[in-house]
Amino acid sequence: MKQIVRSNRWAQMGFAVIVGISLYYPYRAISYRFLTPGRLGPSLFNKQIWYFTHVIFALPVLFGGPILFVS
Repeated sequence: MKQIVRSNRWAQMGFAVIVGISLYYPYRAISYRFLTPGRLGPSLFNKQIWYFTHVIFALPVLFGGPILFVS
């Protein structure tokens, strides 16, 4: 019984680490792009539209990744 509880705690801790890393990445990317002046480019079609498209399609994948490890 104790072995099952221990392995379950390790699984929960591993899942928490994966979720934490998954949340840290968009925080760092958004902070870099939006809080650092001049990072998005001068016009919408220069960099902005491609960045927002990338973010929109990447977020479901990034947040859905940890679900693969749930039994």
